[in-house]
Amino acid sequence: MEVTQELLHKLFSYDPETGLFTRKIRNGDGRGKVGEVAGSLSNGYVMLACGGGRMYAAHRLAWLYVYGCWPQKQIDHRNGIRHDNRWVNLRLATRAENRRNTGLQRNNTSGFRGVSKRHNPNKYTSHITVNRKYIHLGSFNTAEEASTAYIAASKHYFGEFHRDQ
Repeated sequence: MEVTQELLHKLFSYDPETGLFTRKIRNGDGRGKVGEVAGSLSNGYVMLACGGGRMYAAHRLAWLYVYGCWPQKQIDHRNGIRHDNRWVNLRLATRAENRRNTGLQRNNTSGFRGVSKRHNPNKYTSHITVNRKYIHLGSFNTAEEASTAYIAASKHYFGEFHRDQ
């Protein structure tokens, strides 16, 4: 069964101010109640069942609910909070743009995006990758200085998809 805007409007109400979907009808299994907030968290994302046994990401359903068509690109959460599906927090993004808006990687040791500690004692380097090209931004005495260089480059190259940290 394909989920359509018509089906979504029949099953749920979407509040763009809160980003929440609420049930208009009971689940087929009788667990969901009318007026109840719908969805469950999976890997930080709100997921909804729309029938047919398949789960859908609420941010993609919000796009379908509002525009009547599935998004042609990925949906990015501007603030990086995966379960925040307020309309002002959602935007279309390419995969590369969406990746730019992620948090620090687990193996980051400097505490700053785009900053690495050099083998030279007390020196840090800053770098950014643009269109798969590594760009060296300089060598700095502190991680904070290196981070400042990264942030400036990120704003320049990535515009609205840049993220400080």
